[in-house]
Amino acid sequence: IAGCLAGALYSVLAAWLFRQFNADLIITTLMLNYIAHYVTYYLVEYKFKDTAASDIAAVQTAQLDPSLRLPVLIQSYSVHLGFVIALVLAAVLYWVLRYTVYGYQSRISGLNEQFAIYGGISSLKMLYSTMALSGAIAGLAAVCEVLGTKYRYVNDMFRSPGYAWVGIMVALLANNNPLGIVISSVFIAGITIGSQAVARSTAVPVEVSSMIQGIITLFLSAQLVSGHIRKRRKDRTLPGVPEPSAGEVSQDPEGDAPQAFSGKEETSL
Repeated sequence: IAGCLAGALYSVLAAWLFRQFNADLIITTLMLNYIAHYVTYYLVEYKFKDTAASDIAAVQTAQLDPSLRLPVLIQSYSVHLGFVIALVLAAVLYWVLRYTVYGYQSRISGLNEQFAIYGGISSLKMLYSTMALSGAIAGLAAVCEVLGTKYRYVNDMFRSPGYAWVGIMVALLANNNPLGIVISSVFIAGITIGSQAVARSTAVPVEVSSMIQGIITLFLSAQLVSGHIRKRRKDRTLPGVPEPSAGEVSQDPEGDAPQAFSGKEETSL
């Protein structure tokens, strides 16, 4: 509960920055990650550091009591209960987004804010509620990582693996579909872990994983850019106005430039 609450409140800060200063949500949330990292570093180093650890230089807390740890489902692979929680949460999110009023309102607010306001949807309420919900889910994921894998907080355990950037790529690869995110996240995790195994047994460098992920990001970005270009071209086209044929193009009285419409067509338009 504490992890979900902290994540929700921290995400609301990003929503407030977007509302007050029109700061991009992706940029602000990525930058806020660094602030959270250094704040937790200070707290662990000077308040909660495990002074009884064998490595006194390690910035980490004391290990949690075994009764607080998440049960391990598959011992040889260290798969714990957090994986099941993630699957259930993805299914619940899919149902909420697709089959509830709140899900419809959140999708409409994200796709077209002006249309949502015209339809009576409070864009401000949806902004803060969706950001709080996403922050709570992120906080829950962090708690599962601590309780199921490390059994303590270790400095840089969330920033160093690049979870933020990988999360963006996973969401884009799944087209923001909660069920698709399950598949894409397992796919990206397989590439990352598989590259480490290959690097240990062959001469292939582990950086191959980063190259593959970079190529995936490049193609996804190209798809987004091309879609944006097509949308802008479509928006420039006036609906219901036929394209003038070659015979309908006339010169202006001074003969400077051709006009696409005659006077009759301009009046009608």
